[in-house]
This record gives sequence, C-alpha cells and structure tokens, in this order.
Amino acid sequence: MGAEDVPDESLWGKSRGLDPQLPPYPLVRHLLDAAAMALHLWDVYLSVNQRRSIAAGLDAGDDEAAARAAVALCAGLHDLGKLSGFQFCSRHGREHLDPVFCEDVGAMTSARMGHDVAGLKAAEDALAALGFDTQDEYGAAARIAEIIGGHHGRFHRPDDTGGDDPFLGTGVWQRQRVAHVRAVHCLLGAPEEPKSFDAAPAVLVTGVVILADWLVSQADYLRRRQQSLEASLEEHFVQSCADAAGLLDQAGLTPVRLSRRGFSEAYGIAGEPNPLQRSVMEELPGAVGGGGRGGILLITAAPGDGKSEAALEAERVLSAAFGTRGLAFLLPTMATSDQMYGRVAGALRRQAGAAPG
Repeated sequence: MGAEDVPDESLWGKSRGLDPQLPPYPLVRHLLDAAAMALHLWDVYLSVNQRRSIAAGLDAGDDEAAARAAVALCAGLHDLGKLSGFQFCSRHGREHLDPVFCEDVGAMTSARMGHDVAGLKAAEDALAALGFDTQDEYGAAARIAEIIGGHHGRFHRPDDTGGDDPFLGTGVWQRQRVAHVRAVHCLLGAPEEPKSFDAAPAVLVTGVVILADWLVSQADYLRRRQQSLEASLEEHFVQSCADAAGLLDQAGLTPVRLSRRGFSEAYGIAGEPNPLQRSVMEELPGAVGGGGRGGILLITAAPGDGKSEAALEAERVLSAAFGTRGLAFLLPTMATSDQMYGRVAGALRRQAGAAPG
C-alpha cells in the first residue's frame, strides 16, 4: 500500500469502557480483530457441513480456503459504516480525530443513521476499489454489502441515496473507506471476489460476523490491546490471530470434542441398551440417506422407555453422517428442562475427557 492508502488511526472503532486517558481503539484494528476471529471460527467453531454449505454458496467448489477468506473479509468490513458521521457521536472519539476529518461535521451530522445502514450504503464504492463487480444487484459484492448492513441482526434495503448520503462524507472520507478496505483485504492475502454468494449461506456468514464482532468487542480485551498497540497493522493482525482461541474459550464457546464411550459408561446406566436404543444404534446408520442433506427421525414411546438416550445416540449417528455438530432439547416446562439439562450435561461430561465445556 502507498502512503496515501494507509488507514488513519485517529478514526476510531471502540471508545466506551476503555481507558479515557488514551486515544480510542482504532477502527482498522477492530476490523482486523474481527477478521482474525472469523478465521478462527471457521477453523474450530463451524461444523464440516456448515463450512461445506458456505463454500457451495460461494461457488468455491472444494476450495474451502477461498470460502474461509471470504468469510473473514466480511467480518473485516463489518464496521465500515463507522467511517461516517458516526465518528462524531462520542466526545472522546471526536477529540482525538485528525482535524481534517472535522471540516464536514455540519453536513455529516445533520441527520442520524445507524452505522450498519451506513456500511450498507458505503460498501459498493469501497468494494469497487478492490475490483469487485458492483453492478450486479445479486452478485457477491451486493451480498457482502447486505452482510455489513445486517451485522446487528437485521437486514436493510439500500435506498436511492447510496454512497452519496451526506452522513458518509466525501473526499477524505471516501479515501479512508477505501484505505481501510484495502488494508483488511491485503492482510487476508487479497482474496478474490466470490463467483457468487447465495442468500442462505450469506445468512450463516452474517451469524459468523456477528459472533466474531461480539467476541473481539469485550471491554477487558480492548483495554489490554489499547494500552499496548503493536507498531504495525501486520503485527497487530498476527497478535489478533493468536488471541482468538483464548477469547472463544473464555466465552465458553470452544466446541467440545467428545470421546465416544460405550453405552453404559456414556449415560451412567447399568446394563445394556434396551431394544429401542439398540435399534437406533444398529439400524439408523444404514437407514441414513446419502447426499449430506440430513433428515428427521421421529421416536414415540412411553415415559421411561429411554427416549433421551436414544436421541443422543441418534445425534451421534446423524452428526457423523452429515458433518454437523450440536443438539438441542426443547421441553415444555422449567422443571423438565432443568432435569433434562442434568442428564445431558452428565452424558457430555462423561465423554468430554479432561476439557468439558
């Protein structure tokens, strides 16, 4: 990147809850934190089937590395809309801005807008600077813009003002949006524009972006980084990648890798599985269809017939067949839910080795 392309670090991304004696946390560093976390979530948090579905939705075929980079790029651009009138919403943040950014403050603050919507509006011009095709309203660039706009959990429709909205600023603001996008893109290895971006996988990617953003927005983590910023963005990104596993673990979200035990040991039940449970264990693997599309298993039996253990065995079979992970028990009352939680947690602990979740 040339000198004119360097993100200005007086443009801030996080301020609330941080050390008021220091400048706010630079936006470009927060974007890189989120991109690093998204890479880690792809590697350890998403299931095989989720990764496969995203890659297919990006028309990446077997190139999951390309899909991984595209997901990280979405996370790394999620707060692009903060390069706007948002910069003036905090007195602390505004005080530390380079004066060049305060020349248009009147026009940029004449109306209010969420930075998620601002990001949706600004994304087209910024992505065009990377060579992405922004003319196709159903293309990858348009979908990335929707993900940026949806990173607070609600998707928005762009209006006719697009990137010309006064809230976004002009001139130096446009150049800084491009500089921030290029910095993230460069440190991710300059991933190519996806060939396509289907809607369903885009929703899943949005979930990854939301989770990545939340994990790297913890105040204690930001305060630590704020107090000792690395000398370069390259060094910062390396440290962000190194920090990702610890943040996920502290949140209690590191997936538990089960060490499958025998039936009686796994469920703390003396004796062998009953006929219902044995039928699931022995017959379901052969009944599972191909194609990786999953299905529904319905079990009806009287209370006390071991349906819960049968369901857990079914999860084991189906997850292995379809590359999925996780389960949910949905019960009608707090009392039954509490009782079931104890049974399921016990089964997981007995199979989780030395590091239960």
